[in-house]
Amino acid sequence: MNYEIGLDNFEKMKRRLVDYGSFLTEADTRCKIIDEILLKCLGWQEENIKREFHVETGYIDYILIIDGKRLVIEAKKVGNTFTIPVGISCSSNLKIKDLLKKDDNLNEHYEQVLKYCIASSIPFGCLTNGFSWIIFPAFRTDGIEQKNSKVVIFKDLNDIENNFVHFWNLFSNEAIKEGKLSEILLVELKTIPPSFLINSEERRNQILNRNYLSGILSPILKDYFSDLTGPNSIDKLEKCYVEIDEAISLDESTGDSRGLSKTIARDPSITQFESIQKVYNNLDYYIDSFIEGKQKSGVVYILLGRVGAGKTTFLYHYFYISKKRLDEISLIYYLNWLEMGQQKVSEFFYEKIDSISNQSLLFQNNSKIDTIEKAFEQEINSLKNGPLGRIKESALIEQKIGEMLFDLSMKKDNYYSKLIPYLKREKKISTIIIFDNIDQLDPKLQEEIVNFAFSIYTKWQSFTLIALREENYLKSKQQGSLSTIQSHRVYLPKQSIMPILDKRLECLANDIASDSTALSPNLSDLYLTALDIRQFIILIKDSIVSERVRVKDFLESIALGNLRESLDFFLSFLLSENTDTRKIISFMKDGEKYLVPDHEFIKSIALGSKQFFSESDSPILNLFSVMDMQNPSHFTKLRILNFLRLIENRQCT
Repeated sequence: MNYEIGLDNFEKMKRRLVDYGSFLTEADTRCKIIDEILLKCLGWQEENIKREFHVETGYIDYILIIDGKRLVIEAKKVGNTFTIPVGISCSSNLKIKDLLKKDDNLNEHYEQVLKYCIASSIPFGCLTNGFSWIIFPAFRTDGIEQKNSKVVIFKDLNDIENNFVHFWNLFSNEAIKEGKLSEILLVELKTIPPSFLINSEERRNQILNRNYLSGILSPILKDYFSDLTGPNSIDKLEKCYVEIDEAISLDESTGDSRGLSKTIARDPSITQFESIQKVYNNLDYYIDSFIEGKQKSGVVYILLGRVGAGKTTFLYHYFYISKKRLDEISLIYYLNWLEMGQQKVSEFFYEKIDSISNQSLLFQNNSKIDTIEKAFEQEINSLKNGPLGRIKESALIEQKIGEMLFDLSMKKDNYYSKLIPYLKREKKISTIIIFDNIDQLDPKLQEEIVNFAFSIYTKWQSFTLIALREENYLKSKQQGSLSTIQSHRVYLPKQSIMPILDKRLECLANDIASDSTALSPNLSDLYLTALDIRQFIILIKDSIVSERVRVKDFLESIALGNLRESLDFFLSFLLSENTDTRKIISFMKDGEKYLVPDHEFIKSIALGSKQFFSESDSPILNLFSVMDMQNPSHFTKLRILNFLRLIENRQCT
């Protein structure tokens, strides 16, 4: 295994690892997280891993052995068994003693690893809960005190992903075999005279405390600056959704829509619209035609859009708000494939279909025993004319028919493939299935789900809507299942973030005015009222919509057009300790006409709550950072980016 394969495997399993949450036991943590990382991402073989190795001081969870080089790993369960101090990450240049000073909580676990290393005569030890990894020398023979040695910390899975080269150089079988641990961990960390510590570790990690509203706003803001999807968010989505034409991002210099895709434009089979409302109208047309029976078979409708373009939000608003009454005349099955977990495609699909059917009044009212008997009339007649032909007792016949229908209902594919077309043909009840978020899954799994969706459309004669990213669609069209599937393809244009922020802030201000109970009861301690908080929100709203092109361009650039991330970044401004809310409130109460300057938005988002820039904690990439790689160059990343741009241009032409 090489570094690239390891990183690719890690990225694929990362989302699943995060979903495990903090409910795993220590044994589960080892089996489901640590083992997977060692075997699938770091190239270790089972014969090089010893588990539960007994020494005088206890049992060592893992010993990694290759060509005489060894590493002790002590595993803790996911969660708060130990925590990494705030501000510390892979980029931190720390001694062991400095780390232990920052958090007493780590001392006990550190001592345990140390004892295991000494008892087994293994010079390097690691402490991990699967998400956080700490590695350090346990003893030295070069005269340097052990606690003055370098310690490397990966604070979480994102830190590992962003610094996977470093992670690989420490933990992979290849790196340990080559003696990389000694090269990286046994270097002498020289002390710099205090007079030169302008940007010391302590100052870089210093957390500011200027935002005296962050504690008050934090509990309520996430409900307004996140995906408004799911049953609990429908009311808020109805108030906050932006569907007017001005939501589309326009190029200031040419007046052309930035929302349209130049790549997609090369495919004449894809329809692009310049407004969200026109996409609504187009979807209306195809669904209405389908329900009215103009389409004798089913329909495959593919909704395309960039990552974070708002496809899920659009679908939620359409089916649960704008066209809510559709569920009175049609069966609506919305499937979020991010919920699939480890199930097979068909298992997840039919589990969701059963669950939604059980909650649908339309389905329940039209799937009673008489309807089911008519849908399966052919099977019932075959049973009566065959095995039941000589039975005279009507009660026994009914019992056997009931048993057969029950058995059929357990065979989900056959059951629904008979019942759904019958409901369409005889009851004029159409079925609409939405396959959402499959584009966030593994490419092979995406292909499998698209093929499955097509088979369901064929059997059920349903209106099947599939939401995809444009790049995933193009790959599948060129090489995969979509190359043979007939479908209607519509592109959801990219939206500008500003009208969305404007609407969300307006909703927040109105909700505070109508009900302030969600605000902290400690407002009076800050000499503030709910009216003050509402005025503060309005001031922020006025600041960003007053032709602030820099803020808009900044948010859309760092988020790469991803609306979800743009909202996250704006939320980070509101909660950042660099945002001097006391000053803003002061100007506001003085009655001055004050708008928050552009640079305050940008600074708070870039720095977060720290005094100095830290790439590991900021959404802003430092192109000139140099990692611990062979022959590093300040311009390596720029050359890679340029290379990728050239490759992308070649693929699109």
